[in-house]
Amino acid sequence: MCASARDAGLAQRTNRVVKPLTRPLRYAAIGVLNTLVGYALIMLWRAAGMPELTANAAGYALGLCLSFLLNRRWTFMDRSTAPGAAARFAAMAAVAWLCNAGCVWALLRSGTAAPLAHALGMPVYSLVFYLGNLLWVFRRPGGGAKGTS
Repeated sequence: MCASARDAGLAQRTNRVVKPLTRPLRYAAIGVLNTLVGYALIMLWRAAGMPELTANAAGYALGLCLSFLLNRRWTFMDRSTAPGAAARFAAMAAVAWLCNAGCVWALLRSGTAAPLAHALGMPVYSLVFYLGNLLWVFRRPGGGAKGTS
């Protein structure tokens, strides 16, 4: 076997290991960017006179669209044009939010202070949403997560 073929094989094996390890970091980076953009839009629309809840809903909606586009291409490397990914993404966001709300509700009922309850609920949302995106939203039809082969 020549050195270039051996090097190519090593690069492929390394890529299969490194991609899944960097995926959560990419997801987190997009989450931070998404949060900053969403918050900036909410503040901008509030300053322009938009009602509080309308500005909040619009900021979250556009943030969710940004999250879908960036996570689809960069985190999960989904280049397909198959329909349904956006609907699955929205459904998974709802499931993750329900898990977050359940966690916050349980913590509040147990006497946890509200700021701490919300702070502890946020990682629940992030983990559930990440796993749902990995295992369902951007899953290859043949079984594995996209970007792992």
